Amino acid sequence: MPSLWTASLALFILPLLPGGLPAQEKSAGASTDERLRKIEQELEEQRRENAKLRRDLETIERRQLGLEEVAPPSGDLAREGGEGALAEKAAQLQSRLGGAGGLYAKPFIRDEIASRTYVGGYVDIEYFDIQGQNRRFAQHRLIPMIYADFTRQLKFATEIEFEFGGPDSAAGDGEVKVEFAHIDYQFIEPFGVRAGAILIPLGKFNLIHDSPVNDLTDRPLVDRFIIPTTFTEAGAGFTGSSYPFENLKNRLSEFKLDYEIYLMNGFRGLVKTSDLATFPTGFRPLFSREDGLRDGRASLVVDNNNSVASAGRLALSPFLGTELGASYHVGKYDDRGDNWLAIWALDLTLRPGRIVKALNPVEVLGEFAAADLERDSLARSSGIPDGLWGAYGQVNYHFMFDGLRDALPAVFTNESTFTAVTRFDHVDLDGNRLERLTLGLNFRPIEETVFKFDYQFNFEDWSRREVHNDAVVFSIASYF
Repeated sequence: MPSLWTASLALFILPLLPGGLPAQEKSAGASTDERLRKIEQELEEQRRENAKLRRDLETIERRQLGLEEVAPPSGDLAREGGEGALAEKAAQLQSRLGGAGGLYAKPFIRDEIASRTYVGGYVDIEYFDIQGQNRRFAQHRLIPMIYADFTRQLKFATEIEFEFGGPDSAAGDGEVKVEFAHIDYQFIEPFGVRAGAILIPLGKFNLIHDSPVNDLTDRPLVDRFIIPTTFTEAGAGFTGSSYPFENLKNRLSEFKLDYEIYLMNGFRGLVKTSDLATFPTGFRPLFSREDGLRDGRASLVVDNNNSVASAGRLALSPFLGTELGASYHVGKYDDRGDNWLAIWALDLTLRPGRIVKALNPVEVLGEFAAADLERDSLARSSGIPDGLWGAYGQVNYHFMFDGLRDALPAVFTNESTFTAVTRFDHVDLDGNRLERLTLGLNFRPIEETVFKFDYQFNFEDWSRREVHNDAVVFSIASYF
């Protein structure tokens, strides 16, 4: 069988040989398609041969351990023994391996599956110097990621967050939690099913909140208090993407639609309590004018009011790098199921360089979210706040000095870049107003790793006289 290297070499050499370039463009396209089909066939045959070699190696290793029966017999051996013989061999093996037998039977260690499982993640380290507080370092997040492609249509993805060292850290202030864990089955590109612990598509930032992606250390205020990022709920729903004008030979061919829509448990904003001394109504509010909706994030175990919530997002991308999204979350939030919470959000990502070439280094980001809370007499007397809203606007300017690349090529590569950042945040938590102006400069030696330096000007109700809490922030974040 010709090797993959031979097939790849042929793809580049054949057009250079006499007669290798057909006279007509149509013939050239057909010839290229034929070569690609042959290479795909070679790849598939090579994959099957590699899988066979791995199975043979596993058989040899198991034979050395005296565990030949781990692999079910096939072919003539299976026909000789029949189903009864296979069951007997399986029982004997289970007896010999004891409790470990289940481990070897798990599907993720099969060759065909393991070869499509990927492990990675990201980490960040932060330093804060906030006026009126102790300076501190924080190993904030360590996020292992596991992704598995069972088939082209069937996939699994999860992220597990270790925050501040986990719950067994010296100060006991860390935690471990699942950021998301879901199974996707994409029937066709415009329609798929997703189920599990889902990263809720409320705004865009919650979907792209990874530290190495973002150019400032702290997340926007609206994505802390109104959209409580990281915001995950247990549920199921549908996802898909579509290019409605892909057959047009102009810029409209880039136009893309993305959607997600789910049913899930919903927020827990007002819960029963036996602490009547602190909460005379017998209900404890998890929404507040201090922390917004953050403490009312849903349980991944139960629905507190037997009333399913719904969330979804529609995103329009007229061309690559520019997107406008609209999203919502609606559901009842109290244990009795008497009060509704409705959140809606708009988000914008704009790369004006696609329109005006001189603006190519500029990137504009923004998000707005508002929460309307229904409040009966119990909710009001328990302390549930009224309307909440917030927004942020951000401008990034990417640049690089060619002289640095020339002087220190080992440090500043073609992938290295600097980014100057300006962001303004505002939230209104039922009259409790907070604002922040952040100026930042970061350096990426490679795209996956970033060193960030930020200065935060913090305001309270548009004033800087109430609290002196400006901050110098430095952080490092990287995928791995």
